[in-house]
Amino acid sequence: MDVAAALEGSAASWVQPTCQQASDEARQAARSAIEQQLAALEQQVKGSSFLVGPALSLADVAVVCAALPLFSSVLSAEARQPYPALAAWLASTSQNPHFSRVLGDVALCSAESGWVAPAAVKTEKKKKGKGEEGGQQQQQQQGSDADLDPEKAAKKAAKLA
Repeated sequence: MDVAAALEGSAASWVQPTCQQASDEARQAARSAIEQQLAALEQQVKGSSFLVGPALSLADVAVVCAALPLFSSVLSAEARQPYPALAAWLASTSQNPHFSRVLGDVALCSAESGWVAPAAVKTEKKKKGKGEEGGQQQQQQQGSDADLDPEKAAKKAAKLA
């Protein structure tokens, strides 16, 4: 679980462009930490179908959830080369029916080389409106804040299912 938490924390500056840690300097600092964590995971999964024990465990769930954003949007084919066992484990684990129902089809990053930096986030400055228009902007901001709340997002997903 510690590995997943560390990996997820380091990956934030690569996969969440709006994250506070998303500066170029933070991404470079996080890159070496990610590479160390992935190398450790590579050794852990070599010759094994699961991270811990003979069956799927919470450790597998946590690491798949932490590593998948990196493998699907950041690590190019070239960047994945040092981690063949980890990439194979991630692919086979994500095809497990328990995962695939939630994750759907998992595709790895299609870039051929390098680490893919997140796209720049465009921000538009809007003039403060008076009356009703200002209220709409405030409601939109509150709506986007609610979308970031994992608890509310989970409830919304449950309603859609």
